[in-house]
Amino acid sequence: MAMLFLLLLFSSSLISGFTYGAKHEKEYCAMYDICGARSDGKVLNCPFPTSSVKPDDYFSAKIQSLCPAISGNVCCTETQFDTLRAQVQQVNGNLTVDGIAYYVTDDFGERLYDSCKDVKFGTMNTRALDFVGGGANKFKDGTDPNVKSKAMSYDQLMYIQHLDSEPVHTERPGELIAYYKIARHYKWAMDQLFYKHNFSRVIILEDDMEIAPDFFDYFEAAAALLDKDKSIMAVSSWNDNGQKQFVHDPYELYRSDFFPGLGWMLTKSIWDELSPKWPKAYPFSIENHKGRQFIRPEVCRTYNFGEHGSSLGQFFQQYLQPIKLNDVKVDWKSRDLSYLMKDKYTKHFADIVRKAKPIQGTDAVLKASNIEGDVRIQYKDQPDFERIARQLGIFQEWKDGIPRTSFKGVVVFRYQTTRRVFLVGPDSLRQLGIKDARNI
Repeated sequence: MAMLFLLLLFSSSLISGFTYGAKHEKEYCAMYDICGARSDGKVLNCPFPTSSVKPDDYFSAKIQSLCPAISGNVCCTETQFDTLRAQVQQVNGNLTVDGIAYYVTDDFGERLYDSCKDVKFGTMNTRALDFVGGGANKFKDGTDPNVKSKAMSYDQLMYIQHLDSEPVHTERPGELIAYYKIARHYKWAMDQLFYKHNFSRVIILEDDMEIAPDFFDYFEAAAALLDKDKSIMAVSSWNDNGQKQFVHDPYELYRSDFFPGLGWMLTKSIWDELSPKWPKAYPFSIENHKGRQFIRPEVCRTYNFGEHGSSLGQFFQQYLQPIKLNDVKVDWKSRDLSYLMKDKYTKHFADIVRKAKPIQGTDAVLKASNIEGDVRIQYKDQPDFERIARQLGIFQEWKDGIPRTSFKGVVVFRYQTTRRVFLVGPDSLRQLGIKDARNI
């Protein structure tokens, strides 16, 4: 019998921490000497706690030539000091340092955090700590023993923690470090579960999400689809256009070319493919899809209540807060989901799109409001899609050249009633095999 594991990703686990040989007192070093190097050649210090060392006269003179205020014992070898001096640059007569990490007492840390926690990032009207502090909700968020204590209070739960202290180097200016940390954390966690603990499937669920009453039944039923149909890359519990005004049917499922995330299931066979080439950030880019799709529900089986997090709450008020969380206990075991298989789904979906009444013109949205039954509206390109989506109130964003939730360029959602609206791309009808497009 295949094994299934639910991976609950605690956001606090994304924050780096260090506990090896921890001893904080005067004249005592947390690290000493050089033990190795990173893949980029930069050296790594040894995590060997030791008493500080008095330098000889020559070494002391070298230190004071760069840092005249330092005298007495130090926590570095001469080689470490030479490395430090190489990293300090002389710019217009001023010394600059690329970065520094240092230990602070709990009292200092608590007071520093309290002084910053309510500061707003003006241009985005979000907490500054969401931008520079990874969304931390307390001092020492990463190694807070209360997180582990809470997790271990539940039965049948295995607790593993990833404390990542490796520095992040973004590939493009302005990128959020958090997305790189998250990708690294996913890689570590998946490798642990699939290769160390030998699970066959894993459900990934962030800690700021509420689940529907049929959450596990839904994934259990969808697992059979994953096993049978290798054109399905993963199963998600999320619909980006799952706001209350755009959904109706808790039984309806769709295939999508867009990876929805936010509560999803992956198999070991897919991870065997992804793990060796896992990117530094944004792991589910379309080049990894290889023509495969994702299963998603019309009505979400998860609800994201995390306004403050790695994405800076950029979509929370408009798109996340109004999400409809399913409250119907669907008997998924009795449902026939074979229509979602690759050999059946395109025809199934095309038949629905074909029956929808085509409407056009700049007032297409207004016309859609006055027509009974399903309608379809064609968009010319991404700007045209964004214009129509803005009028309707659905997600406008594209990623990797496709709209969110789309299948063959078609985005489907309910509008005002049980009526479905299909936003159809310029090549969607051909891809769906719909030849009679005379009225669109």
